[in-house]
Amino acid sequence: MKKTTRFTTTIALTVALIALLIPMTAMSSRADEAANDQTKADLAAYYDDASAFLATYGDELPNDIYVALDTSRSQAYPVIGTNSADAHVTAISNLRIQLEVAEAYMEGRQADTSAAPHHVMGTAAANQSGVNGVSADTANTVASIYSSNRNLPGYMIRAKVVENFVDRLYMDILGRHADAQSSKTYTDGIINGTMTANDVINSLLNCSEFNNRNLTNEQFVKVLYNAFLDRSADTAGLNNWVNALNNGTTRAQLVETFSGLQAWNNLCAFYGIYD
Repeated sequence: MKKTTRFTTTIALTVALIALLIPMTAMSSRADEAANDQTKADLAAYYDDASAFLATYGDELPNDIYVALDTSRSQAYPVIGTNSADAHVTAISNLRIQLEVAEAYMEGRQADTSAAPHHVMGTAAANQSGVNGVSADTANTVASIYSSNRNLPGYMIRAKVVENFVDRLYMDILGRHADAQSSKTYTDGIINGTMTANDVINSLLNCSEFNNRNLTNEQFVKVLYNAFLDRSADTAGLNNWVNALNNGTTRAQLVETFSGLQAWNNLCAFYGIYD
């Protein structure tokens, strides 16, 4: 999703509040029932969607939309793990409406509060419908960050997601986990906008620790595939890039080529990172 034009949100939010009253009124006329497994799963999925949306796009949302989505998320958290069907239905309705309003804002369109919003990239529900070229390991790891940190505010979850991104690059490039100080430096840099994902990867590829590995051209290309494309090199691609290096292409030029690939942009976007 990319932000296009800003539009007035007062009407959409008013419609959302009216719509919220409908299930609450209907529920008052009957005894509460136990929430079934599907209802519980739906609430968890939309809760994680709200977390992911706030973590990824929160700084681009106007305050009223941010607060409405964050409030619905906060109100839904105590419902997770309980058995009240009424509470689950109300929480799901609230989250669905506020997510649709937030998504509509980011897409530059009028909100349709009767429509179901898309599941947000990086969450388990979204991953089930396709992960845009991201490996299953990465998809599962990112989804687990959202689901295992439901008690944390969005900005803290974002930090954990970006920390994982940085650590993944360390493992792919240097063959080890990031140390605490480096992880914080790169994570803060990405979140604060003083560093891009390309800055981080270039820093690691040009550090003395990496240079001291003395990798062959074939080993170097394999590192680029893992770091930039989140997968192992296929035979044809590996041979093509190794031949290019053997015939005059510099490693810096090859890194620049990989950094311009759409697959790399997709991987960054999966972590909510946009240059």
